Amino acid sequence: MNDHINITINGGNNIMGGTLIGATFINNNNFAHTPAETPQAASCDIVEAEEVTNPADENTEEPPAPTMEDKIRHAIRTMREENLLKKQYDYLWLMLALSNEKDLPHFDTPKGFLQYLHTNIGLEELPSTSSLQKKYGETRGYFPNWTFHDTDDTLEVNRRINVGKRFLSLLRKG
Repeated sequence: MNDHINITINGGNNIMGGTLIGATFINNNNFAHTPAETPQAASCDIVEAEEVTNPADENTEEPPAPTMEDKIRHAIRTMREENLLKKQYDYLWLMLALSNEKDLPHFDTPKGFLQYLHTNIGLEELPSTSSLQKKYGETRGYFPNWTFHDTDDTLEVNRRINVGKRFLSLLRKG
């Protein structure tokens, strides 16, 4: 509870409009004064104030834990902002990385993955099924040990693998 307080000190110095929070005013005759002055009692007018509530106290329920769809949405949006999904077919690396993890959604085809992203995740501006399907046929192995029939460029191979790694890292962070 907060009380508004007006204090008169040494018979004339007024302190008005202050707030007393969880404190007690004690007059013990050791008030600051000069030798020529005599200690005088301080008078207080305490006025009852409305109780102030902290907005955090009003909503003490914890927000719900993010769903897998929330995590995937966040991860893809973050990767878009970081400009890591440079090519349309980079979404395939997300699908393949997801499909290798036990507790994550599994997709057998790029078409099913893109439908999931659009319908369940609510993403727009997705690549075409054919752009993912073409790279899907050229990718072998399991994440992160993929090999690609369309390139043997070490930088491009590492970039593709890093897209998958970043995606899984963002999913785990939530």
